[in-house]
Amino acid sequence: MKKKSKVKFIGILMLTPVPAILFFIYCAKTQPIPDYLIGVWTTSSPKYVECFFEIKKEAVIFGTGMKKYDFGIISKVTSVIQDKRLLYTIHYKNNRKDKLQFSFYYEAADKKIIRFKNQKQIEWTKLLMK
Repeated sequence: MKKKSKVKFIGILMLTPVPAILFFIYCAKTQPIPDYLIGVWTTSSPKYVECFFEIKKEAVIFGTGMKKYDFGIISKVTSVIQDKRLLYTIHYKNNRKDKLQFSFYYEAADKKIIRFKNQKQIEWTKLLMK
């Protein structure tokens, strides 16, 4: 009886379409954007005084100064612990369909700040909306 059950189980696994399995694995690794990241983030750094970025549930917007913006649709968000901090990576596609990503550390201790992985010295804080 046990042998027949194992054969049926293996048969069912072999009949499962590979794309369905890959889709399940892909979905298991992605996660929604936490509410504490959603909002407009700015910095007091003189180099980026006119810049901001906004994280939404499905999109990210970068204000690059002089009223220029870049916009992307989020496809995936991942997080890992790195250097004893939480590192997020947001994967997105811009209007030219380029696959892009940006990574940042979120620090929730005192000020709740974001530091880009490649610019750890610059603090980004979320604007408080009234």
